Amino acid sequence: MAWTTPKTWTSEVLTSEDMNTYLSDNTQYLYDEVTYTPGKYKYTRGSTTDYSTTSTSFVDIDDPNMVATITTNGGDVVATFAGSLYRSGGAPPAVRFAINYAGSHWRPIWVYVDQLPGVNVSFSFVFNNVPAGSNTFRMRWSTSSTGATVYLHGIHSHFSVRELK
Repeated sequence: MAWTTPKTWTSEVLTSEDMNTYLSDNTQYLYDEVTYTPGKYKYTRGSTTDYSTTSTSFVDIDDPNMVATITTNGGDVVATFAGSLYRSGGAPPAVRFAINYAGSHWRPIWVYVDQLPGVNVSFSFVFNNVPAGSNTFRMRWSTSSTGATVYLHGIHSHFSVRELK
C-alpha cells in the first residue's frame, strides 16, 4: 500500500472514499512502516561476563552475541552499538570499534579510555544498498599498543541490526 498525499479541503463534503484513502489507508501505511517481520531485525546483548582485549588488530567482540545475521529484501540497513568501557594498567589506550560487513570494516570509531572507572560509547551506521538475502554484521574492536587491557561490560552492551524500509 502506498502513501497518498493528503488532500487540502476546501468546503467539500467528506466522502467515505476520502476517509478510506486519507485516514484508513494512510494510517495503515504508517503502521506498516514502523513494524517489521521476524528475520529483518536482530538485537543481541552481551554476556553476563565482561569482554577484554589487548589486540592491536580488529577482533570480534563476541561470537555469537555481537554477530547479527539477517535476511533482507535489499536496501538500507542500520546497525547500532552501545557499551561501557574500562581499563586496567598501562597508559590510557585508544580503542577502535568497527562493524565488519562484506569483508570490510565500516566506520571505525576511536574512543580514548583515559578515565577510570570507564567511558560509554555508542554509535549507529547506515549501510546503503545491502543486497537481498542473508547478510552478516560483526561488531569488532582493537586497542592501541599501550600495555593496558581494555574491558567492555558484557551485561551493559548491545548490538542491533535492522533493515530499513
